[in-house]
Amino acid sequence: IRKLPIDVLDLLRTPIFADLYRRIDSADWIPRDEYALIDRFWRHTTYESRGMADYQDDVVALDRLTRTVLSSTECYPWTYDAAQAAKLDQQARARLSATGILRQSPDGVSVLHDRVLNWAVARILAADLAKVPADAAAIVAQLERLDDPTTLASGVGLRLNYVLFDFLWLAAEKGTPSALAAIILAVLAHKDH
Repeated sequence: IRKLPIDVLDLLRTPIFADLYRRIDSADWIPRDEYALIDRFWRHTTYESRGMADYQDDVVALDRLTRTVLSSTECYPWTYDAAQAAKLDQQARARLSATGILRQSPDGVSVLHDRVLNWAVARILAADLAKVPADAAAIVAQLERLDDPTTLASGVGLRLNYVLFDFLWLAAEKGTPSALAAIILAVLAHKDH
């Protein structure tokens, strides 16, 4: 802990980030910032731990389910029927719950914490940008919809306040500079951030 930079120590005083860091279980790894911590947590729970490298279809199904929060016809936490429809079956949910990224309850399925849900949504948008860099307008439209809870899954409300920042961090690595610049300019033109 003495090796951690002061700003990272401050971050780890926040219970959610302390919990994510604890769950990574890598004493020699030092996060450089909040985004690196969430990214490593995501990789740890969806690839590195408990043999998840052999179950990447689970992650694809989780991405498919995560995409539903961007639809006004769905709800969050997700119902078990919605999870099944996304091909996230009971065995996959059990594996992802065992790694710590999912929770299952009588109310349905949810991601560990809203902050991680933001990351999951941002990952999807960044992947969309990487697939079709010229379609920056579609990404901007999705980002703008996050400000209107009526366009999102019931129960999401204003839970997705960090998606834009997470998306920018992820897209800076995956997207083309021109597409990313176009997205930033369009978002700034749309509203004050």
